[in-house]
Amino acid sequence: MSSEQSSEQTSRPPADTSIQRRVKFGTNVALTIVVAIVIVVLINAMAYRYLKTMRVDATYSRRYSLSRQTINLARSLKKQYRIVTLIAQSVEEIEHAKSLIGEYERYSDKLTVEHLNPITSRGDQFKKTLLARYETRLEPVREAIEEGRKAVTEAAALLTPYADRLEALRKSGALTGIEQVGFIRQVSSFVERYPQGTSDLDRVIDQKLELTLPDYDGVLRDLREMVEVPEQNLAQIVTIFSAWIDDELTASALKEQVIPLRDEMGQTRKQLADRVSRLRGLEGLDDYNRVRRELENPDTVMIMSDDEVRVIALASMFRRDTSQEAQQQAPEQKDEALLFTGEEQITGALVGMEMEQKPMVIFVSSAQQPATGPRGVFAGVAERLRTMNFQVEDWNPSGQRPPIFPGQQPQPPTPQPPAEPEPGQ
Repeated sequence: MSSEQSSEQTSRPPADTSIQRRVKFGTNVALTIVVAIVIVVLINAMAYRYLKTMRVDATYSRRYSLSRQTINLARSLKKQYRIVTLIAQSVEEIEHAKSLIGEYERYSDKLTVEHLNPITSRGDQFKKTLLARYETRLEPVREAIEEGRKAVTEAAALLTPYADRLEALRKSGALTGIEQVGFIRQVSSFVERYPQGTSDLDRVIDQKLELTLPDYDGVLRDLREMVEVPEQNLAQIVTIFSAWIDDELTASALKEQVIPLRDEMGQTRKQLADRVSRLRGLEGLDDYNRVRRELENPDTVMIMSDDEVRVIALASMFRRDTSQEAQQQAPEQKDEALLFTGEEQITGALVGMEMEQKPMVIFVSSAQQPATGPRGVFAGVAERLRTMNFQVEDWNPSGQRPPIFPGQQPQPPTPQPPAEPEPGQ
């Protein structure tokens, strides 16, 4: 009996010490925590993937959900597009709109969406990358600006010598009438102040060129005006001097001084007219100017491909719902009366940018007011069509030639048969 008990005692494993029990317990707890974390991560990942593909628009009218037509378009795009929202506001309506715009990239690998605040450094950096798109094509514009600045400098050099001669004429005593004295004083003031005006213009031009998106078109316009003004003024001065010379009552002493001034100013005017003509031939980059002008809106959405940029003002994406159903809504649903039309405009822009050639839509009307004019019946429809890259034309069959279709050569006017002579002729 004692030998059996002895063998059982030797076959039993030794009991765990308190330290070993604590180690085993701690290990089990750690493994349990690790397993729990892994399960939570897996559940979150699965939930994220589910929510990413299954979003619910809880608004009353489902106005922030992409339509089936838009989804089909997104899946069939051929070009790469980048949609960038430049929006500083963060009210609820706009956040909903940004959320809908973000939906576009979920349905196509041809679309990417970015949300930027235009007043931050990221917004400024984006504008620099936008400028880089036009860099090569803007080089001739910069050369035109340099030529324009040179023309302004030359205009100042041509006018400056007249200051002393006009002052001498004013002090000579040859001017007898009050009107003559006042006119010469005005001409002298203009000639003396013009160089200062060119210095002021230089500062304005430098400021416009230092903008993140330089105002090249505005600079060219300022330069043209700066040379046009003295050319037009000299034309008036020459006309008035000629009237004095042709007037028999004008004193001979005055004519002797005015005749050479008139002739020389006439030559100077011709030189300035030549520079004005050259400046009028210097043009900016139309699509860059359009994009820059449209980005002056406080909040915008941009759609960009490799070869085209469209800008849509956020304010134009909202309109009041004036339908009878909206007017009958309960007070708690009144905020739904503001309709978001951004999908229509963004999708329309994508449709237009996908087209290789603009389709044409012709509105035929015999009314005096064009159908698509500012007050035309179809002005709103025409604007939407233009947003979708359609070429929109008005045609009044009464006296107007039909519009020329894309790729069509203009036809010469059909010769009319000679009128038959009336009896007795």
